[in-house]
Amino acid sequence: GCATLDALYAAEEDSQYALLFDDYAYDVDDDALVLGDDAFVNVRLESAAGELLVRLGWELRRGDDGVWRTSRWLWHDFRPDFQYLRETKLFKSMMEYGAFSILSTASWMLMNNIDILMLGSLSGLESAAIYGIALYVGTVVHIPQRTISRIARPLIAKFWAENRIDDIRDIYKKTAISQTIVGGILLLMVWLNVEFIFLFLPESYRDGTWVILLIGLTRLTDMTFSLNNEILDTSKYFRANFVILVALIIMLYGFNLWLIPLYGMEGAGIATLLAFIIFNLIKYLFLKWKVGIGVFTWKNLFAFTLVLGFIGLDHVIRPDINLILSGILKSTLFVGLFVLICYRLKLSDDFSSMLKMGMKKIGLA
Repeated sequence: GCATLDALYAAEEDSQYALLFDDYAYDVDDDALVLGDDAFVNVRLESAAGELLVRLGWELRRGDDGVWRTSRWLWHDFRPDFQYLRETKLFKSMMEYGAFSILSTASWMLMNNIDILMLGSLSGLESAAIYGIALYVGTVVHIPQRTISRIARPLIAKFWAENRIDDIRDIYKKTAISQTIVGGILLLMVWLNVEFIFLFLPESYRDGTWVILLIGLTRLTDMTFSLNNEILDTSKYFRANFVILVALIIMLYGFNLWLIPLYGMEGAGIATLLAFIIFNLIKYLFLKWKVGIGVFTWKNLFAFTLVLGFIGLDHVIRPDINLILSGILKSTLFVGLFVLICYRLKLSDDFSSMLKMGMKKIGLA
């Protein structure tokens, strides 16, 4: 037959597990399994209230001398525990937030594609194809914000949970100016080399040149308004964030319906830029009203204006040289001046620190 718990306890009296039995209740399952010279015994380790703390398992093997010897291992009970669902208020909050999160995700997907869908319907599939390529090129400006958003979202949620409004304000402002500078550099790099980019595409795709600028400015505007979406989405105002997002979709639909018949692809780009400016302005004013935090200083506005200035200067300075060489010279001159001005005016401490670190690594500082 199978070894009893007394025999098992005696065999394990020198182990740390034997010490546990003095403080906790335990029992052995009735269906202990014996297969020849192998036996398997389950032991439940419970608290005084009968709560299962852990499940211990022993494998016993009978040697040639007829003595049972043990080896044991430890495992947890992996059965799902839905006790928290009994807390009606918590469960209701989880379901509500989950539902709004799903709806917000679906709304973002629609928002990111509504211009292409409407352009294809109102102006033809060829225009939609060209617009789609230009859209992806312009969206390059947005890449840093996606990375920063993934990093900042859990941090902001933690600050909300601890009611650290000053820390939210701090990260809101610092991220705004840093994103404006980095986004501005990327937009200048893309726009100053846009002619070079179109060398790799059919001639008809040059019609999307201004779309790249409009989408790039849209993304830069979004970055300048910083983490307003992340701040709202992780707060008790997440419902308002969803309502504002729905309002954006309605604005996009209306602006596209109005401007695409008038200006074609450029109309879709203008519609997106206008809708995003209003969208971000509403969220900014909402945060200012409800939380008392703002993002704009002279530094943000100066950096954004500086980017616009260099884009305008590009249309004045048109060197009559090789296209590739022209792009390299203008990128070096304009981007270099932009970085130098931002650094000398100390627009962003984080950006200045990263720049110093990079210069040290390449031996320039």
